[in-house]
Amino acid sequence: MVVFKDKRFCSDVFQFIKQHDLIRPQRRYLVAVSGGVDSMVLLHFFQRFAHKRYDCTFAAAHLDHGLRAESFAQAESLADYCQQQGIPLLRERRTPRRTHRQSSLEAQARSTRYAWFAQRRQSDGFDAVLTAHHATDQLETALMQWVRGTSVPQGMRPLKHLTFEGVELPVVRPFLSVSRSDLEGYCRHYGLPYWEDRSNQDSGFMRNRLRSQVLPLLRLENPGLESTITEHTLVLQQEQDYLRSSMLAHYSQCVSPRQDYSQAENQHPCQEATFTLHLQPFDLLHIAIQRLLIKEILTDLNAGVWKVFTTRHIEAILHLSVSQNRKALQLPLGVVITKSKQGLVFRRVHAGEVSPDSR
Repeated sequence: MVVFKDKRFCSDVFQFIKQHDLIRPQRRYLVAVSGGVDSMVLLHFFQRFAHKRYDCTFAAAHLDHGLRAESFAQAESLADYCQQQGIPLLRERRTPRRTHRQSSLEAQARSTRYAWFAQRRQSDGFDAVLTAHHATDQLETALMQWVRGTSVPQGMRPLKHLTFEGVELPVVRPFLSVSRSDLEGYCRHYGLPYWEDRSNQDSGFMRNRLRSQVLPLLRLENPGLESTITEHTLVLQQEQDYLRSSMLAHYSQCVSPRQDYSQAENQHPCQEATFTLHLQPFDLLHIAIQRLLIKEILTDLNAGVWKVFTTRHIEAILHLSVSQNRKALQLPLGVVITKSKQGLVFRRVHAGEVSPDSR
């Protein structure tokens, strides 16, 4: 077992926070606390340094979904801990709400949780929510993105701006530079209480299968896999930001109309909206910009939904754009793309409505 060094741990987190300008003075933060090891370390860390180092205030925020028999008792134990430590706690019990976007209970719970954070941010005057996502989460997320083929594996960003029901929610992740084992060492060092979620051992979840079966093999090849992936994802994020800014500079010339849902959560798709991709200016762009532009159209058309679309869908659309024979393409979520004299027309069709030329 690696000996935990508190000074080194704190130094790494301080440096990461400074590098990405994550925490600012005179701000109020919600600290998302599930009760697991990761979030309890975040709560303890922020209690240590929020006032004396960052000159800011905070409150813990816990949403009990009521999906486990023991969840209420765990929430009560967390409340007792916060009371003993003098930490303000906001808590509520709310069943995950299904929307058109979620395909799993896990996704529904996440969406419900973040929507609640956004509501509390607005009602109680907080500036952002802090979550305990760490370098091992980053590694797992990047691998899941590779396996699913839905996007370039950029992982999670240190700071992400989301929107829930019209309320902007900045999500801050100050622990992305430290691993799960680092957090476990911190937890042991300070004797922090924590309550594990049994679903973390459920092999029905892809993330858990990667964690228990795939990552141990990869770590045999590279014991420092977390730090390697953390460095690479940050570089990829910066490069993708540059490419996206270049793409947006061409968007208005290539696409009409423009409706931006790219950062939205819990929005409803535009059943009647259509987007026309004009091929004459589009054909002049670099293929990397073309791919991002197509992704932007699909994201806007579907109110921020992207995960259902894959690289294969993007390539099919590119093929349609240059095809002399094919006239239409049908994608998930009822998206139909038809070729006309004006270019490619993207639209959503109602259930049961299928273009006769699409396949």
